[in-house]
Amino acid sequence: MARNEDMDAAGRNRRTDAAARRAAAMPDIVAGKGASEVARLHGVSETTVRRWMLEVRGQFLDETQAAIEKIRGKLPRIVDRLLELTESADEKVALGAVNSALDRTGLIKVQRHEVDDVTQPKTMEEARAMVARIAAALGTGDEPDEEGGEDE
Repeated sequence: MARNEDMDAAGRNRRTDAAARRAAAMPDIVAGKGASEVARLHGVSETTVRRWMLEVRGQFLDETQAAIEKIRGKLPRIVDRLLELTESADEKVALGAVNSALDRTGLIKVQRHEVDDVTQPKTMEEARAMVARIAAALGTGDEPDEEGGEDE
């Protein structure tokens, strides 16, 4: 039974009313609306909304920390399983496991570059153009002279 100080002038239980307002405000808080907007929408003070936000943040951090600890406890088994999959007879599975392992190491993927076909004979003009492209890509600024040799 509610105590007299928990009742408002209309005979409503203040605690029940506050809990209902908090529950109604949670979707707006989780959606990222500001404290002033949530306060206005739900008829409470900004201070109350900020307190609710801190409570939600604390609960979220606690739940996140618990999940991280759970994963850490299983990490040795996860790594073992991933290594087993890298040796799978199914090449797609093995490649997927290798990619997954490499993605999580923090290594970046190598960018692919176009490579000129140097196996085919080139005219002198094509060779000069290729040297100029390579020099520009390397940032050397060295370009062949008119004779075909490099400037000294």
